[in-house]
Amino acid sequence: MDHIYLALAWGFYFFLHSYLASNRVKDSIKKTWPQLAATYRLLYVAVSITGLAAIGWLLRGIPNRFDFAPSPAVQVGGILLLSAGAIIIMLSFRQYSFTGFIGLRNDAHDTLQINGLLNYVRHPIYAGTVLMVLGYLLLLPTSTTVVSALCIFIYLPIGIRLEEKKLIALYGETYRDYRNRVPAVFPDCRHLFCLILLFLFSFL
Repeated sequence: MDHIYLALAWGFYFFLHSYLASNRVKDSIKKTWPQLAATYRLLYVAVSITGLAAIGWLLRGIPNRFDFAPSPAVQVGGILLLSAGAIIIMLSFRQYSFTGFIGLRNDAHDTLQINGLLNYVRHPIYAGTVLMVLGYLLLLPTSTTVVSALCIFIYLPIGIRLEEKKLIALYGETYRDYRNRVPAVFPDCRHLFCLILLFLFSFL
């Protein structure tokens, strides 16, 4: 039952995460509490972090149902995936702006941004998240990690669809054309080499 509660907690977190990010809620906040609209993104991030912290607290109290440890080779693979995911997320903020992402300033763009990693994947932060979750799963293959990873991977396509619905409403046909040209999370094979070079140059 404890793993079912964990899955339900992730489900509630993702529901709240998407609901509070919806245009309907944002528009309602602007009409009802216009003074809150400017800081809504910051409050949204605070709620998201608090929710993740609550799930982390819940994870500590659930015993592991597995009885095996990863080999050194698997651990190295996990570290590489974690590192690659972290690099992708850090590079993503060169396009998104970290301060704008967490709501410390308004970085809304009138035109669609497709620079850097956005030339290769539409959702580089999700790509980095996938790699980090897989890396963590290899490093710590517990029953709670498996349940959490499954919940995250089930939600990602839903989160992408909801986010792209808002982007289409904002950018219209421009975003539809971009969506037809660029993959969502994983780059095409012909772009993978360019992406690896981009990673290498990021350390220079």
